[in-house]
Amino acid sequence: MSLDNRLNLLQEIQSRIEVAQQELRHGGGDGSGGNGLENRLSRLESQYDKLRDDNTAIREQLARLNERVAHLPSKEFMVKAALGIVAGVGTLITFGERLQGLLS
Repeated sequence: MSLDNRLNLLQEIQSRIEVAQQELRHGGGDGSGGNGLENRLSRLESQYDKLRDDNTAIREQLARLNERVAHLPSKEFMVKAALGIVAGVGTLITFGERLQGLLS
């Protein structure tokens, strides 16, 4: 590469660096008048606040669900209740005629 080509390349790189620095100082060249970065940061902050609020709502719903699940009957209770009903019905069937005789 010739010396002139290298010099042109260095000048182009210098120009691009200056443009990038200008964009950083003045908001990215989007016509926002120097506060483009602040606008982007503001939007990000508002999105973060919305996500934080959503996260809080999800945590509250999860806490309510955990509380409701904690009050559900256990599997052991359900099995004992079913066995108790089966035993009661079996007893009535087995001793049904004797009970009828006693009551009449």
